[in-house]
Amino acid sequence: MRSKSITFELITQVIKLWETGQITVEQAIGKILLWLRTHDRRLTKLEAQHPSPNLSQ
Repeated sequence: MRSKSITFELITQVIKLWETGQITVEQAIGKILLWLRTHDRRLTKLEAQHPSPNLSQ
């Protein structure tokens, strides 16, 4: 549940920066994509360290 909160907070912060003209829409999208890429790498690393059991067996 914490991850959803962090995601919401990040997106809200980026939108506020864009709405106030502090960043462009391209920068906002870039920030979100960078965060998603970082999050995906962390998840991939965790999955490699702790593989889930194969449920198809």
